[in-house]
Formats: sequence, structure tokens, C-alpha cells
Amino acid sequence: MKMAMKDGQILIREADNVQFTIIKSWGKMKWSRQTQTLSGPADIELLNRLAGLVNLPPSIEAERKKLNEVMAAVDRELLWSSFFVTLC
Repeated sequence: MKMAMKDGQILIREADNVQFTIIKSWGKMKWSRQTQTLSGPADIELLNRLAGLVNLPPSIEAERKKLNEVMAAVDRELLWSSFFVTLC
């Protein structure tokens, strides 16, 4: 499978039948007959699902890690905020 990220979209080519079926079942990517590619938003959910299916290219894996770090920071902030509100 070949994968690229462009303009906030993940593009996939040459997925085998099993990969294609799994990816399509998520409902996050659309198939283009014209370009013979799957495309979908490069969001944390899709990137984490793809990472569970295949090894991501280094640049896409870096983006996935960055998004996960941001999500963890937001979660920590929300937890701290709710703790602070509880104390007041």
C-alpha cells in the first residue's frame, strides 16, 4: 500500500483487497475511480486506525504522534480544570 498526506487529506493507493475492505468499512475514506485512490481527512481517528493496520510512512507517523500529544494535553487540561472546579 502506498500512502501520502496532502492538504490535510490522507491518500492511499494500491491497497490489497483485505486492506481496502477494512478501510472502507470505517466509513472515513472515499474511493475515487478516476485517480484510483482512497482519500479522507488526516484526523487522529483515521491515523490511529491506519497505524493499527499498517506501518505509516515516517512523515504521517510524525503527524499522528503530534495529534496524539495535542489530544493528551487537552485531556490533561480538561482533567485539571474539572478538578479545580470541584475544589471551588
